[in-house]
Amino acid sequence: MANARLTAAKALLRTETTKAYSNLAWNRLLSETDLSPQDKRFATALYYGTLEQQLLLDHLIGLHYSGGQRLKPTVRVILRMGLYQLIAMSGVRDAAAVDESVRLTRLMGQPRAAGLVNALLRSFLRSKKELCLPDPQEDPAGHLALKYSYPKWLFLQHRQDYGFDRAAAIAKSSLGTPPVWIRVNTLRTTAERLTALLAEEGVAAEPCPFLPDTALRLSDTDAIERSSAYRQGLFHVQDIASQLCAAALSPRAGETVIDVCAAPGGKSFTMAEMMENTGRVIALDRYESRTRLITSGARRMGLSAIETGRADGTVGNPDWFGKADAVLCDVPCGGLGVVRRKPEIKLKPQASFADLPELQYRILCRSADYLRAGGRLLYSTCSLSKAENDAVAARFLAEHADFTPRTLFGIPERLMDKPDHQLTLFPDNGWTDGFYFASFLKKSEVV
Repeated sequence: MANARLTAAKALLRTETTKAYSNLAWNRLLSETDLSPQDKRFATALYYGTLEQQLLLDHLIGLHYSGGQRLKPTVRVILRMGLYQLIAMSGVRDAAAVDESVRLTRLMGQPRAAGLVNALLRSFLRSKKELCLPDPQEDPAGHLALKYSYPKWLFLQHRQDYGFDRAAAIAKSSLGTPPVWIRVNTLRTTAERLTALLAEEGVAAEPCPFLPDTALRLSDTDAIERSSAYRQGLFHVQDIASQLCAAALSPRAGETVIDVCAAPGGKSFTMAEMMENTGRVIALDRYESRTRLITSGARRMGLSAIETGRADGTVGNPDWFGKADAVLCDVPCGGLGVVRRKPEIKLKPQASFADLPELQYRILCRSADYLRAGGRLLYSTCSLSKAENDAVAARFLAEHADFTPRTLFGIPERLMDKPDHQLTLFPDNGWTDGFYFASFLKKSEVV
């Protein structure tokens, strides 16, 4: 597994030094290796596990080495990986975790750090792997924040927004492997036929109880994009929350629908399928490279109703103002609902989230310009911050007399916990990522 550990270490170092998205950094590096399937699974678990537990791992480094702040990035990464194997990977013997970490220092050009790595990891073992968390009675937020390797400031924000129990559940849900859902291309197959086809390829698929005709959960995702079902355009990967978001806009056959921040295109694909590939789905994004992703995906699935175009969400494209029957405004956000998929989000400084609500509001206001009278507007994020969600939606209604709340339709009762025009989905509900959407209707006349 030496090459697997080396691959994971290189990816972690790249993620930290370049601030790259974890999935992009990992997929790119993995494509450059010739690891066996078993080694790929081990390396993937080690990479994502170390990243999602980084706050706790750095806490442990600080307990056993007073000079932690002076560590070279490469050495710090090796220590994090070694500690993660000791606390979370039961299939790795303690001795192997230590010995392979020492060996890794030499493979990565840090031979002088071998003694330090050996000493720190053995010191942790002598402590009987004691985590030394804050006292749960004296500092419950600090205790749970470290236990789940979750930023304390963010835990406190969730507690303020949703209460202590929900904050604890959100933090806990940031650990572990997230479910992988796909959306059946109902224009080409059915959930039943796709399930059978995937089974022939060795992939088990389980239907969602409240979206049985369109949503399947996959058991083995290593070769999704290499499967014949994928190449035939019979599905695209999409979490249930995103599927519900697209459905909440209620796109109808023959309509003109605009997806304002569309890339990589999943919601546009779902809406085109719901519209039976009739009408027009205008998928907009700021960058040409991202619109090419949408075009490629639409072609693979035979979705001729999708058209792409470039537009800055805060400026818009005047060619489409006043012409859309429905607009999906899924804005850039803090991503706090998808931390288990992008664990690097937990490592962002609090200040990096401060300007998002204003940007989101500007995009929402410009998106409203695309609508004709009587048109539908859906605002959405994959965040859990009320400042990005409820507050932006409330401000929009307060400052736009030509819009009114619109009741959400097609949402399973078990998920509803809001006024009927908005919904927050939590990542601990057992089904979806964290998500928020609010629905508005443009009045035919302004009184």
